[in-house]
Amino acid sequence: MARPVTIQTQHIIETARQLFLEHGYTLPTARIAQAVGISEGSIFKRFETKDALFAAAMGLPSTEFARSWAERVGEETVETQL
Repeated sequence: MARPVTIQTQHIIETARQLFLEHGYTLPTARIAQAVGISEGSIFKRFETKDALFAAAMGLPSTEFARSWAERVGEETVETQL
């Protein structure tokens, strides 16, 4: 049986935000995990990628949204697409 979740996702996000602001995007996720008191694997159980963690920590839209921009060039106006 899996262990119950004791660290809230919001705590991970807040800690990651603080550390990203101090050290930049190149900060290893292992350092974030250490600061929170969890394993690095626990981060990736909640956030598929480091980009997803960064986006959540910085309040950015999903990285998938940005990847679709190049595919949609010229389809409609920027205002309509956004």
